[in-house]
Amino acid sequence: MTSWRSVVSLVLVGAASLALLLPLNLSIPPRDSEVWLFQSISEMQDGQRHLPLLNGEVLKGRNPLTLAALSLIPAGDIAAPRLASCVLGSALAVLVFVYTLLLFDLKSAVAASAVTMTSLGYPALFGTLNLIALPVTLAAAAFILFSLVYLGMLSRPWYIASYLLAAGAAVTGGYLMLTFFVAAALLLILFDLAPSRLFSIHLAPGAAIVICTLAVYYAGYRILAGPGITTGSLSAGDHLGFLRGLLAAFTYGAPWIFLLIPALAFGGGPSDQEAWRRLLPLRIACGIVLIMLWLSWKITPQHAVLLVPFAAPLIGTWFTHGMGRSPRARALGTWMMALAGAVVFLFALALLAMPMLRGTAVMPEQLLAAAAFVIAALAFGLLVFRGRVMAQFTLAAATVFFIGWCLAFVLPEDHWNEKISYMQGICGHEPLVVYEDDVTMRGYLSAVTAEPVVVGRDAVPMNETAFLAVSTSDLEDLLDEMKGRMNPVVLESYRAENTYALMMISPRLRGK
Repeated sequence: MTSWRSVVSLVLVGAASLALLLPLNLSIPPRDSEVWLFQSISEMQDGQRHLPLLNGEVLKGRNPLTLAALSLIPAGDIAAPRLASCVLGSALAVLVFVYTLLLFDLKSAVAASAVTMTSLGYPALFGTLNLIALPVTLAAAAFILFSLVYLGMLSRPWYIASYLLAAGAAVTGGYLMLTFFVAAALLLILFDLAPSRLFSIHLAPGAAIVICTLAVYYAGYRILAGPGITTGSLSAGDHLGFLRGLLAAFTYGAPWIFLLIPALAFGGGPSDQEAWRRLLPLRIACGIVLIMLWLSWKITPQHAVLLVPFAAPLIGTWFTHGMGRSPRARALGTWMMALAGAVVFLFALALLAMPMLRGTAVMPEQLLAAAAFVIAALAFGLLVFRGRVMAQFTLAAATVFFIGWCLAFVLPEDHWNEKISYMQGICGHEPLVVYEDDVTMRGYLSAVTAEPVVVGRDAVPMNETAFLAVSTSDLEDLLDEMKGRMNPVVLESYRAENTYALMMISPRLRGK
C-alpha cells in the first residue's frame, strides 16, 4: 500500500523539477543550438509540412520524427517548444523517484531525485530546446521498466511496454539508444547468471516491435521525401574518445559524479544477494553509458545525461544507508562530498565573475547573488570542517537550484538583439551563400527572413564573387582551411556565443 508520505514526496519532486526548469525555459534568450531548431519548427508550421525545413529546403541529417513531433506544438515563441523539454525533465525526475522507491525506500528515493535534478546536465538538457531530451527520457524509461519486470516488481506483460519505449527511443534518438537498451538488458541477464530468463522476457515480440518500428520509420520517410532524408538521422554525432567522453561524463554528471565512486565501491557486494540484484541494473546502465561515451563512433556529449537517472539511485541509496557501513566508506564519501560542493561553488563564483572579466556593467542584483554565494561557500566550508555530510549535500543541492534561478533572472546573457541586428545587416549582400551543415547560421538567416543559397562545404566559386555567411568557434582555422580552395576575405565579424562572419569569396587564381 502506498503511504501518504510517498505521494506527498512524489508531488514535491514534480513541483521542484518544474520550479527549476520553468524559469530557464521562459526567461533565457535563445541559444545558438536552439535558433535553427525553432526556425525549422516555424517553417514546418507555416508550410503545414511534416518534413523538417530550414531556409525553405528539406533539412537532412537531423531526426525528422522528433522535429515533426515538436512542430505539433503551437509555437508563438521559443518558450512553447521548450516546455516539451521541461515536461520530459519533470517526468524523468518523477520516474527516478518511483524507480528508487520500488528498489529501496522513501529516503533513498528523495535523495536520488535531488541528485537527478541538481546534476548540471539535467537543467542543461531539459532547460533548453533540443533533439536529445526525448530519446534520452524514452531510453531511460525503457530500461527502468525492463529491470523492474525482470526483478519481479511488475508483471511480465510490462516487457512489451519497455520494448515499445525502446523502439520509440531508437526512431527518435538513433541506434545508440537502441544499443544502450539491448546491451543493458542482455548484460543484466548475463551478470544475474540466469541465461534461461532469455526465454521469459518476450524476446521475439520485442524484436518484432523494434524491427517493425524502424522499418515503418525508413519506409514512411522514403515515401514522403524520397531517399536521403533519413541518412544520418539515426547516427548523429562524432567519436569522442576516452578523454572527451570522460569530460562529457564529468560535465553533465557534476557535481555528484564524485559520489558515484564510493557508491560503486561500497554500495554492496555479492554477499548480500538481494541487494546485489537490486543494484545490478543501475551499475550495468552506468557502465554502458561510460563505455558508449568512450567507444561509440556516433555520439554527442549531451548523451552523457543518460548516466544521471541510473547514477542517482546508486548515489541516493549509498548516501542515505551505505555511507556509515565502514570507516573507509565514510572517509571516502566525506572527501567526495567536499569535492562535489567545491565544484558547485567554484562554478557559481565563476559564473558571477564573467561579467566583470568581460568588462560589462555589474548590476546590484548580481552583487547580491555573489554575496549570497560567498556566504553559502563559507557555510559549506564550516560544514566540511564539522563533518556534517548530510547538511553539505542539502546546501550544495540548494545552491544548484539558486544557480538555475540566477541564470534565468540575474545573469541572462541577452545578445539576441545584437545578433539579429548583425544578421539583418549581412543579409542584404547578394549572392549570399551559407553552408548546408552550418545550421546555426542558417537558423539566424531564417529568423531575419533571408533567402541564402545553401551549398555543401566542398563548393567553390567558379567565375564570380559571392558572399559567405558562417558561424564558427575558430575563425582563423576556418580561413586557413578555405584558402586552399578559394580566396576568402572577412568583411565583418561579430563575437558572442560563437563567431559570426561575412566573407567575400572569389575563385583562387592558378599558381597562387
